[in-house]
Parts: sequence; C-alpha cells; structure tokens
Amino acid sequence: MGHRANQPSIAYRLWRDLGYAVGALLVGITADLFGLAATMRLVAGRAFAFGVIAAMWMSEPRLLGSTAK
Repeated sequence: MGHRANQPSIAYRLWRDLGYAVGALLVGITADLFGLAATMRLVAGRAFAFGVIAAMWMSEPRLLGSTAK
C-alpha cells in the first residue's frame, strides 16, 4: 500500500494520463468526421481559449518586499 503523501501525485498522474488517452481518441474521431484541417482549428482554438482563461485566472507570484506592482 502506498504512502498517503503520494496520493496527490497518483491522482494527478491518473487524470493526466486519462486526458492523453481521451484527447487522442476525440481528436481521431473528429479528424475522421470533419477532416484534419477542421480538427487542427478546433485544437488550436481550444488551446487559445484555455490560454486566455489561464491568463485571466492566474496571477504572477510576488516576491516579499517587492515594490513593483
């Protein structure tokens, strides 16, 4: 049995690996149904959208004692 300290990394790896598998299947199905060009536009649009969401949601860490804003 694994240590409790390893459980977060195990859960992360599970979802990461599951995402790779499901993503590959969805991209393959989309390419078969709509063609490679449409699939690439869909993947690029999704990556761009998640980049925008991350840029709005996440913030840069600030150093202690920093006066920059």
